[in-house]
Amino acid sequence: AYTSDNYQIFVNGKSLPLTNLGQNGGYTVQNRIGNDAFGSMFGFSNSYLGSIDDLLIYNTNISDVDAATIYNDGAGLRGDKSAYPAPDNLVAGYHFDDVNNDPTTTTLADFANSGNETNNDGTLSGAFSWVPGFLGVSYTATTLSAGTHTITAATGSPYGDTTSAPATVHVLDITAAITGTPTGPVVEGTPITLGSSVTGNSVTGNDGDPITYAWSVTDSLGDAVATGDGASLTFTPMEADTFIVSLTATVDGLACTADAVHFDAAGVATTTALEAPASEPLGTTVTLRATVTPDNSIAALGGSVDFRDGDAWLGTAAVDASGVATLAVNTLLLGTHALTAD
Repeated sequence: AYTSDNYQIFVNGKSLPLTNLGQNGGYTVQNRIGNDAFGSMFGFSNSYLGSIDDLLIYNTNISDVDAATIYNDGAGLRGDKSAYPAPDNLVAGYHFDDVNNDPTTTTLADFANSGNETNNDGTLSGAFSWVPGFLGVSYTATTLSAGTHTITAATGSPYGDTTSAPATVHVLDITAAITGTPTGPVVEGTPITLGSSVTGNSVTGNDGDPITYAWSVTDSLGDAVATGDGASLTFTPMEADTFIVSLTATVDGLACTADAVHFDAAGVATTTALEAPASEPLGTTVTLRATVTPDNSIAALGGSVDFRDGDAWLGTAAVDASGVATLAVNTLLLGTHALTAD
């Protein structure tokens, strides 16, 4: 705020003491918000140290109460001039934040000699764009090649150029694949080992971090049957089904998913031998014993055996770890019986 013989400056609603204001020496100097262009020409600068949001200029004295009202606990005021103290003496206003020309904020039509961020943005070249609500710009690059890049931001103005501190960007070109997939059906109960291949320009991680792995095996119903976190995975399909294996390898936070692989597990081929007494008195409990031998010596034993008297089903018994299933029956009638086990 100013009058013909007095100046006032308020920052965040508080009055600042002023010294050495001096007098105008008979010439006019163009004042600039935030930067003293005249001083910059002669090797010194009176730039404002900080960020400026709302700036108002009055041609009358402003009270501490008025300054606190304008500050509004840091939120500032919005609307036309009538929303402000002493509106008739408000000669200029700059909000510096309505980048979208929000109609709820002050625009050029509200204050004479006013401006907003839309009119005061710098000229950007290339694919840069101003970011609403952020003190800066953004740039999206889609053409960086694989490798390590040092990025700097440079700004130019009539009063000097500035360059930011460099930032390092790692662009990874990573491919993951599952290896060792069976070329045909495997027999249930047979252990399967799958490997991984992770290739690219930085497969050990630019930050020195190791590759992390996440394996998942599901059956044809989508139920999980195995997981793993190593470079390879070993699991045993315990039933005849189709299995789907997925792998995700992560390098420097970049996750790369391999193409999923499918393979089938077939049932174990077995030979079953039945043992039963040659004859027993009527009403005697007879123990039937079936021995199951897998054709694949690696396959794990399990499952069950059905016992029949001709076409009549007698019962089912589980196969133990040694491949034996037994069933006790006492319902056999007088005569000869054709007993089977399968």
